[in-house]
Amino acid sequence: MEPIKHFYFAPWERELPYRVEISLNSKEEEAKLHKQYLNNIVCSNIKTIYTDGSQTLDKLGIGFRFTIFNNIDFYIPTIPTYSYKENIGSSAIVYNSELEGISKALEVTSKIAERGVKYIVYSDN
Repeated sequence: MEPIKHFYFAPWERELPYRVEISLNSKEEEAKLHKQYLNNIVCSNIKTIYTDGSQTLDKLGIGFRFTIFNNIDFYIPTIPTYSYKENIGSSAIVYNSELEGISKALEVTSKIAERGVKYIVYSDN
């Protein structure tokens, strides 16, 4: 008989290749700090990715969108380098679309990632 090894790597011994931060600031204060941060990373090798999920305007489904920006200009980036949106159907809930948006953004980013470039994903969920 072969013994079953439930975890090849124990969950508590893993080192994650990413960091999750949750701000304790008010929405207004965090927006102000985020704009300052974007001004500080202009002309850097950092790309920012924004995700969001919500109900469609016509209330016929739940969708998500993510957008990738380069931070190479001398102002806060407004023109995306890549954008994707999808309707995942009317049987889903908004929380599903938030997670799907983050997952799809990471999937696409892993395919287009460049060596030496840092990618930061921002989500409101």
